Amino acid sequence: MFENKLKKLHVSVAGQGAGMLARESHYTFAYTRDDPGQLPVSLLMPASKLVYSDGDLFPSMDMNLPEGYLFQRILELSPKAPPTKMHLLALAGGRAIGRVGFAIEFEDLAQAPIKPTSKQEILASTNSDDLFEQLLRYYLTTGAGISGVQPKVMVPSRGRLRKRKIKHAKPVAAAVAA
Repeated sequence: MFENKLKKLHVSVAGQGAGMLARESHYTFAYTRDDPGQLPVSLLMPASKLVYSDGDLFPSMDMNLPEGYLFQRILELSPKAPPTKMHLLALAGGRAIGRVGFAIEFEDLAQAPIKPTSKQEILASTNSDDLFEQLLRYYLTTGAGISGVQPKVMVPSRGRLRKRKIKHAKPVAAAVAA
C-alpha cells in the first residue's frame, strides 16, 4: 500500500491551494503564490516568506500525524512497507481536523462526500467485533481527524454565549490602605 516514495504533497488552507510540501534530504514547504495576504499554513510560517525548510516535518504539519491505536492500525495495513510521514499526511487528506489539508494532487482536495454508517445499521448489527472493525476501516478511509499530537476540542456552535458577571476583588493598594 505504501511501497512508493511519496516526495511531494499539495497543501491547502481552508480548502484553497496554498503550496507544496516536498521531502528530499529535508522537508521544504513553498507557497505557490507570492501573496503575503494569503492564509498562512501556520502562524509560525507566514506567507510573507515564500519557502521554509527544516530537517524534520514542520510542527504545524506534524500535529496532523496519527498516533496511538489508529496509528498502529495504519501500520498493519502495510507491515512490509511502513508509511512515511508524507504517506500519513496524504492519508489524512483534506478531511483532517483543522484548516490545513494535504493531497497528492490538487484535485484530491475536493474529495467526494463519504456516506456515514447509519444509526439503524449500527443498532441492527449482531456482532460487535465485526461492527467495530467495519467502523474502524471506514474511519481510516475517510482521513477524518486521524491526527493526535495536539488535543482537539469540538465546541458546539451557539448563536450567543451567556455573559457572566465577575466579582472583582478590591485592588491590592486599596486593600492594604484599609
